[in-house]
Amino acid sequence: MKTKLLLASIALTLSATAQTTLYNNDFTAGGSDFTLGQGNNFDTWIVNNVYNCSSTTPNQNGGNYLHIYDDLGGDYCAHAGFYGSGGGATVYATKKTGVNTVGHPLVTITFDWLCVGQTGSVLPSYGFIDYSANGSTWTNITQPIARYNGQSSWTTQTITSTMVPGLLNQTTLFIRFGWTSSGYGTNPAIAIDNLKIVGSSGTGIAENTANVSLNVSPNPFSGKTTVELGREMNGGTLSIADICGREVKSLKINSRTFVLEQSELKPGIYFISVTDAEGKRSEVKKVVVQ
Repeated sequence: MKTKLLLASIALTLSATAQTTLYNNDFTAGGSDFTLGQGNNFDTWIVNNVYNCSSTTPNQNGGNYLHIYDDLGGDYCAHAGFYGSGGGATVYATKKTGVNTVGHPLVTITFDWLCVGQTGSVLPSYGFIDYSANGSTWTNITQPIARYNGQSSWTTQTITSTMVPGLLNQTTLFIRFGWTSSGYGTNPAIAIDNLKIVGSSGTGIAENTANVSLNVSPNPFSGKTTVELGREMNGGTLSIADICGREVKSLKINSRTFVLEQSELKPGIYFISVTDAEGKRSEVKKVVVQ
């Protein structure tokens, strides 16, 4: 019942959420907007639709895809893999032009990937993704995962600016995919398809600060944050909902100050609301957990 009441109350503050596709590439047209690097151990980034060699990478929804291949032997012409020879190597596929994310409070990167690279601490091989604001200084994206390997079938990855705040407010946001080989044996490598970057102009739930001052500091936060009410509201309820309006936590108000621990919430966007003893909702505040 509490969840239904929360959804009904938050629905009163719904606002339109506009999404803008900032970049979209299923690689049908090839890889002309990427600089496709070539390593010193025969590993090379390539975009093609050749699936008729043995040991091939599965096709993802038809057409081309971006992947590592090895030209040491013809058997690997369509293989997302690297036949190691000598020392390991890292090679990049880098988007040539930046994406403008200014004015979007939420930025989301999605892509399909697979990588059957070796796992473990000894001679691992894996893919990864970096971002840059200038195309020269790069930051490795470690959320929600840092190394892409051990995945034999296509899966979709989502990275948001809630996880990586550096994606926000960039006039030229560059991204690149990297592949690190172990330099030992046959290392099926990373393949990428259906890359998309979306900017959102709203969260879908509007903040309402009409009646009760509600302060959350720090915000965004990791570790813990302090929630402070502007006045006493003993007997009321403080509720926390996710971006879809689902209640994830509820507290009885017996103090003007609450400490919220990050361990209680997954990274993402949440809304804190205050309801008085008579059931009147007077406050909705957005918070970001990193």
